[in-house]
Amino acid sequence: MDEQLAIIRNVGIGMRDCSKPVLWFTAYTDEHSASLQVFDWDTAREIIEAAGVYDAHKLEGWPCWVEVKDAFVTFKRVWPKSAGTDA
Repeated sequence: MDEQLAIIRNVGIGMRDCSKPVLWFTAYTDEHSASLQVFDWDTAREIIEAAGVYDAHKLEGWPCWVEVKDAFVTFKRVWPKSAGTDA
């Protein structure tokens, strides 16, 4: 497992094209590499609670951990609020 630190950008909440509410954002592992991440409502709640933010859009610029394997980037967890990031 190769975990890397990434930055969350382009946070959105809505229906997108999956006909149910979702949270999405782009995880940037460096200046030229990014991956769209889409989460169901239950996972979205877990991410928002772990970050300790009151508005999901506050995740903009938030650090997170992703797993990079082959050409796939998979979100693992947000950087916890207790680690010093200001919500």
